[in-house]
Order: sequence, then C-alpha cells, then structure tokens
Amino acid sequence: MRICSLLLFLLTSSLAFAAAIDGTWTAEMKMKANKKSGGQERIVELKFDLKSDGDKATGTVLSGIGKHAATLKIVDGKLDGNHFSFTTVQTTKKGEQKLTWSGTVEGDKLQGTRSRAGGKRGQSFTAKRG
Repeated sequence: MRICSLLLFLLTSSLAFAAAIDGTWTAEMKMKANKKSGGQERIVELKFDLKSDGDKATGTVLSGIGKHAATLKIVDGKLDGNHFSFTTVQTTKKGEQKLTWSGTVEGDKLQGTRSRAGGKRGQSFTAKRG
C-alpha cells in the first residue's frame, strides 16, 4: 500500500510540473552581429503559446516582428518534470531549418536554449509568463 501511495504521488507531482508550462510566454533574444545586420546586434522577440498533454508539449512559437515574423509549430515536444524540449521547423529560401529548444520551467519563468539542428552553439533565452 505504501509503495502504491508513493508511486501515485510521484506520478501526480510530475503531471503538475508538466501542466506548469501551459500558457503564453514572452522573451527577447539577443542575436549576434553579422554582415546582414550591418554589424549591429539585434533583439528578436519571441512569443510561446504552450500546452501540455501528459508528457508531451504542443503549441507554437512566434519569432520576430512585423513582416519578418514567423509562427512555427512545435513538433516532437517532450516534458519530463520541469524540463522541456521541442523542435520547430521553418522553411526559408535556403531550405528547411530545424531549431531545437530545451530548458526548464521555474514558476513563471522559462530558462532555456535554442540551437540549430546539428549546430555547435545555442542561444540562451528567458521567457516570462503573460
């Protein structure tokens, strides 16, 4: 009986963490300077609309503003306790670009990194609920 209670507690506590990701989150990410930006660092706005379904994460990521904004659907989203990971796919002139997102949920804050599939470096982001 005691083992059943412990297992039930662990299961419900992991589901509670998963549900904590539900909602709208906003962030700004600093992008490094390149030739296209004229050597200027730029800020990209991100808006996450996230939902949990058991141990799966679904939703969208809105990246950029104005005519450069893109809404990307979340695929292969996973939740494990307060950890999350998912992939977004964007079709550009250069072909398909896959981005991998991962991090943790801590109350009303998402901390994580975004990296290109196969890339060596990622970019950090912090998003706030609301």
